[in-house]
Amino acid sequence: MSLGGAVGLWLAVHHRERIDRLAVVCSSARFGEPGPWQERAALVRRDGLAPVATGAAARWFTLGFTAPELRCMSGRHCATV
Repeated sequence: MSLGGAVGLWLAVHHRERIDRLAVVCSSARFGEPGPWQERAALVRRDGLAPVATGAAARWFTLGFTAPELRCMSGRHCATV
């Protein structure tokens, strides 16, 4: 889900003069209940990004995609894990 799309939707509703065209793909005007987002924001304010960053890869990528064995792709592009 795209938070950028949600921002674009908000701008389109509240500041139409700032948006000439808008295509919203894989987004939503609402991302669940506000409680979990507020808890996450409080965690980041208190402890920094590290506690939420460690689980980010697991939420965005399938199992094995971030595995150390996949260090190099197509022979040219290498990533450290």
